[in-house]
Amino acid sequence: MARLARAHIAAVAAVVALVGCTSSPEPTLPSFGTTPTATASSPSTPTAVATSTASAAATAVDKIDFPDLPSGLSAEQEAVGRAWQAYWRLAWTVFRTPKEPNSDLGKVMTGRALGLFNGYVDKLKLEGRHLEGSTTFWVDSISVSDGTATGCGRLVDFSHEVDDVTGESKEPINPRVRVMSATFVKSGDLWRISSSTKGGC
Repeated sequence: MARLARAHIAAVAAVVALVGCTSSPEPTLPSFGTTPTATASSPSTPTAVATSTASAAATAVDKIDFPDLPSGLSAEQEAVGRAWQAYWRLAWTVFRTPKEPNSDLGKVMTGRALGLFNGYVDKLKLEGRHLEGSTTFWVDSISVSDGTATGCGRLVDFSHEVDDVTGESKEPINPRVRVMSATFVKSGDLWRISSSTKGGC
């Protein structure tokens, strides 16, 4: 997800969305040790994850994982946290199959986030690439006020761009903890991400 956050960061300045950051988003996660824990009021401090490209490639599994939400969240905060996870889950899927249409994008994102996201997908299609690699995303804290919300989280991403035809990796695997922030808007009962940025927490 060096790319998931990158896409997200390319998709969000960005975008997880990709992040830290080259032109790619940040995808999935591997098993890299003890899972950090966090509470709703006091998120854990990110720590560097030093892994060589070779060992990262050997341990990375193409999947995405979401540790439990922080304890003590209200029902509304939890709904926002689930919406954020849904965003990353969809991003992870779309970045792996960018040429396949997906009708669910508007259900989890809107505005700038949607525009930047589509821009990264178009880039992947144009260059004949997709993402591979695992990712883990933690929600650390959520704040809700009058139909809007903000969140802080962390992403560890082993994803990287791969050539559709040759299967050749087009960028190094560079996993590390990336702090992510996002804003959300509510339409009816639906929370959607409107912006996603690296840092900001």
